Amino acid sequence: AVQLIGKHFNCPVFDSGRSLDLLSMPAASQQGRFSHTDHGKSGRAFEKYKCRYLPGRLPPEHKCDHWAGREAVRKRPGMYIGSVSTKGLNHLIYEIVDNSVDEHLAGYCDTIKVTLEADGSATVEDNGRGIPVGMHEKGISAERLVFTTLHAGGKFDNSAYKTSGGLHGVGSSVVNALSTKLTVRVKSGGFIYEDRYERGIPVMDLVDGLLPVVGKTRETGTTINFLPDDTIFDKTRFKEDDVKSRLHETAYLTPKLTIIFEDKRKEEPEKVTYHEPEGIIGFIKDMNHSKETVH
Repeated sequence: AVQLIGKHFNCPVFDSGRSLDLLSMPAASQQGRFSHTDHGKSGRAFEKYKCRYLPGRLPPEHKCDHWAGREAVRKRPGMYIGSVSTKGLNHLIYEIVDNSVDEHLAGYCDTIKVTLEADGSATVEDNGRGIPVGMHEKGISAERLVFTTLHAGGKFDNSAYKTSGGLHGVGSSVVNALSTKLTVRVKSGGFIYEDRYERGIPVMDLVDGLLPVVGKTRETGTTINFLPDDTIFDKTRFKEDDVKSRLHETAYLTPKLTIIFEDKRKEEPEKVTYHEPEGIIGFIKDMNHSKETVH
């Protein structure tokens, strides 16, 4: 929210109703909603009308754009994950896993662990380099930018990954927006950093724009735990057979990668390790194991 000539104007993050271009706004006494469709105009309007942010409200303008993206995802989730059925629910896991696979393809990760937790959440952990936690040029931690902005991940930076396995490259921010809660832990540079979100909105205070340190470690990697939003999805119980099948297919396509699956929702937890050093050849052999081959 901003204060303009003694009046408050609401950001579309909080109310997606009628928008109003600030540049065309008179030195008004009326209330309106400023448009987030033209970032440049909004910025110039702020300067023209000498708007100022109120304490405790939205930080600088780029964050308004981030959160507006969150609202778009929550309003039409099917555009990003296909559906709000069990298929779309499982896809949340695949998006996070594919980010870890990209790290493996870049040569920095050899193990991914996927856990279906007893509380209905899912955890994806890898031993890659860890999501960057340093200060981004936009003035916030790079990790927070990744989890709050569409198309901010490494797939949209030509220097980050030469190959990419994700569906859209918007996985982290979309999963975040569609989760009741999400926690990120990054192991990097000898420290453990943590960030937490609720329905896509950060709930942890940054320290000088950076993530707080919650521990020390000699390991590297990223751990993401998320609980799907039951107000978005038809059902929030992951289908383990579909998830295991997808993980096994991924293992066939990445022969040097080990994927560990664990389901803690059962009375006796299930644990399966997928590692297919023969790759596609191993996949063909498994398909034909009960058949008589010609050659």
